[in-house]
Amino acid sequence: QPEPKKNLYKIILIKSIITMKKGLLAIFAMLCVTATASAQGWGFGPKVGATFANVNGLEGTKMKAGVVAGMFAERDINNWFSIQAELLWSQQGYHQKMAGEAFDTRLSYVYLPVVTKYYLIGGMNVQLGAQFGYLVTSKATGSPSLKPVINKYNVDALVGLGYDFNCGLMIEGRYNIGLTNLQRTNDPLDLRNATMEVMVGWKF
Repeated sequence: QPEPKKNLYKIILIKSIITMKKGLLAIFAMLCVTATASAQGWGFGPKVGATFANVNGLEGTKMKAGVVAGMFAERDINNWFSIQAELLWSQQGYHQKMAGEAFDTRLSYVYLPVVTKYYLIGGMNVQLGAQFGYLVTSKATGSPSLKPVINKYNVDALVGLGYDFNCGLMIEGRYNIGLTNLQRTNDPLDLRNATMEVMVGWKF
């Protein structure tokens, strides 16, 4: 082959090797960053579960089942204590019977829980914290929307019990106690959400 063409092939080969080395170095750097983050006690992942919601302050109501799902990030402070922040979508509400007729109130929130986890034995942990919610949907039987009468914002205190397995699986049970009035009107009736959650997650 002519000399110029051979030189061109050599240049292309050298550039390919350099590009490959840069790619391998980038991958190696990403692995190092991931390993460092893991070593520093960070964990994150998805979680999903079921809600069993009701309301305090109103007689004759029954529990309503729903779904909760979202993501979490956890930071280990030491061997027995960590802080976990989450972003969850949660279905809530309650069933009620009035004058022989059944009414169904359906609520959904986006929540930002901040949870402290105290590890007792192995992966078993007690959870304490609070969550701050924003109302997404609010409907009831015979009414397209309850947003004019339902408070947009909701604050809950929470307590729970969980277990973190070495493989990454997490199982949690929580009870959320409403701290704010469900209603935004001047009605003297004080209604507060009360929700049990059972969730499973996976920590990377």
